[in-house]
Amino acid sequence: MTRDFVFVKDVLDYGCMDQEIAQQQILKAIEGLGQDMHGLKEDVHGLKEDVHVLKEDVHGLKEDVHILKEDVHVLKEDVHGLGEAIQGLASHVDERFNQVFTKNELTDVLDDKLGTLKGDLIHLTRQEDKKVIALVHVLRKKEMLTYEEAKQIFAMDPFPNSL
Repeated sequence: MTRDFVFVKDVLDYGCMDQEIAQQQILKAIEGLGQDMHGLKEDVHGLKEDVHVLKEDVHGLKEDVHILKEDVHVLKEDVHGLGEAIQGLASHVDERFNQVFTKNELTDVLDDKLGTLKGDLIHLTRQEDKKVIALVHVLRKKEMLTYEEAKQIFAMDPFPNSL
């Protein structure tokens, strides 16, 4: 209720004013209600527009979901096809592998390869160890490392050294 309407109600309830003033107050309250109704109509119109926009958005989302469902279906078919292709390739590789190597031949080849790999790794690790040793000496000369810190670094694995 607007303030004018409450005032008019009080006037009518208690008879505080003469008839003409009461009528003027009632007219003023009615005008206020008319303005309130106009504002409500504008609000309702705005809400209707918002609902229309939301409906359009929902329709667009439904279309997007439909497209995504189709895409997922196509992807499922592709994945199924890939699975079959991989299975066929695995079978082919197994056949070729069995044709090329016997168990003993494979063991010998793998032993040789692992030995070579181990040697390569040891060689690379020693090269890196030489770099660390050189770096410790440089830092020691620049007094950025104490003797004890350098000694601890040299004592570390894989190739411990003494200072």
